[in-house]
Amino acid sequence: MINIRLATKDDEEQVYTLWQKCFRDPESFADYYFAHIYSYNRVFVLEEKKTILAMLHLNPYRIFIDGQVTESEYIVGVATDPDCRRRGFMRKLIEKALDTMWGEEIPFTYLMPAKEELYTPFQFTFIYSQRILEFKKKRTLPDEDVYPLQIHSTQAVTANLAELADFANTILMQQLDVFAYRDKDYFLRLLLETKSEGGEIRLLYHYKKLIGYAAYAVEDEKRQQLLIRELLYLPEAKADVWKWIEQYFGIKRGRILLIPFSEEPGMQISNRGRSYKKPIIMARIVHVEKFMKFIPVPENFSLRICVIDPLIRQNHGKYVWRSGKRFEPIDERAQVDVTIPVEGLTSWIFGYQSVEDLRKKGVICFHTKCQDQLKRVAVINKILLNEIV
Repeated sequence: MINIRLATKDDEEQVYTLWQKCFRDPESFADYYFAHIYSYNRVFVLEEKKTILAMLHLNPYRIFIDGQVTESEYIVGVATDPDCRRRGFMRKLIEKALDTMWGEEIPFTYLMPAKEELYTPFQFTFIYSQRILEFKKKRTLPDEDVYPLQIHSTQAVTANLAELADFANTILMQQLDVFAYRDKDYFLRLLLETKSEGGEIRLLYHYKKLIGYAAYAVEDEKRQQLLIRELLYLPEAKADVWKWIEQYFGIKRGRILLIPFSEEPGMQISNRGRSYKKPIIMARIVHVEKFMKFIPVPENFSLRICVIDPLIRQNHGKYVWRSGKRFEPIDERAQVDVTIPVEGLTSWIFGYQSVEDLRKKGVICFHTKCQDQLKRVAVINKILLNEIV
């Protein structure tokens, strides 16, 4: 008989075995995850005859959205034993996780899909594309091109993490609508994660003032292939920071995951590679009433919406959306202005697709002439969700 439950400490060995059987991560990364992340997560497991055959991990994050910090869950480690696939185990686990999160009034959840088509049946949709800059190996820069000596860098240690969190949040809150709120524990996990992959967090100083940091890992030691996971700096330090990148990583090749508001380096490094965008994060509204109350609308705004949600039936229904962040259920017999499925609502509110895009695709249905009203909504369009686990 199949049973779904939360994993306990006694299940860790089975969960680790299933993780490696499905993902085959480098041992250093898997050990890091189970030593430093696993115990903070909730892990739903599906078992049969006391053997764990499938799992889903909920990694808790605090999310900054519209000037507030709320709880969210990052879904990772969704896996089924290869010998037991095509039995609907993934669906059972996702339904259980979503039902649990709805009961906790989690506004939305997100994930980094291995394959998009695995999650679209559960109304997940892309909300964030990562700008990636690839750079190629080159010779060391001549002395006259070396970055200004006023910048020096040091390796981050635990004593730096509180300062680092304050630095990052201050910049991100000024520039973004949505991001994973940083704190000391967030950067401790990032520090340990980069170390598990042969990297570090490099702090950049102008004399004694912190002006930026670079968190990176080594993707391929033989080819000196780097992944700069996060590069953040004060706006006025942009030119010097990119000169430092040129010098510090100048003889290597790799990729930089660019912060949305600092996408154009304008330095030599951009002339020896290519830049492209890749959709990486899918999300789903979990509790529609809770989520929509984070989204501000202008004065004298009123719209009646029918939300279609086949999986979380508590969301399925008609609502009125008014000024003052009011989003409330109305009578099912009431006439509405627009009908939209929950995945369309997610995509629109996160600024990934416009109302017009959704209309052309037949996703959204208008019952009144309300298009101008919808255009008045200030959707979220500045997002950073670049976490891996």
